[in-house]
Amino acid sequence: PWQIVSLNSGTAALELAYELTDLRDYDHVVSPVLTCTATNIPLVRRGVGISFGDIAGAKSLNMDIDDVQDKLLPNTKAIVYVHFGGSSYGLEAFEELAEAEGIDLICDAAQALGSNLSKSARFSCISLQAIKSLTAGDGGVLVCRDEEDAEKARKLRWFGSMNVSNTVSCG
Repeated sequence: PWQIVSLNSGTAALELAYELTDLRDYDHVVSPVLTCTATNIPLVRRGVGISFGDIAGAKSLNMDIDDVQDKLLPNTKAIVYVHFGGSSYGLEAFEELAEAEGIDLICDAAQALGSNLSKSARFSCISLQAIKSLTAGDGGVLVCRDEEDAEKARKLRWFGSMNVSNTVSCG
């Protein structure tokens, strides 16, 4: 079953997904060239090598599966799939590719609430910011496939500490 972690923004969900994937400066990721900067800036900050996947052209503004497949390297650790404008075009092909290659699929689903979310992505990151399809004024959600990832995310959202206890004592 999916595990849901509430956050202050969709960008925070992306940051946590990248942290839980343990992306570091020696890793490689394929990410869309056409996306909000919030998708890729956390990767740049981590020093991750990024290859930008081109769009599928007249078919869709989402990434082209063949272009992404050509950009995979031996140290590719993740594919970042963006549901551009809420579209899930090509998602199943990306799920199959990630599984076949043994790499993580991270979905930037900031605008995808109401469309098909991935059934197999390790993480889906949703934004509730004012211009999104479902808004709370601000906020975000990290959808985790794994309960252990969700537990780590809940701890990390508290000031980035993995040592935070689940209980707080006063006095």
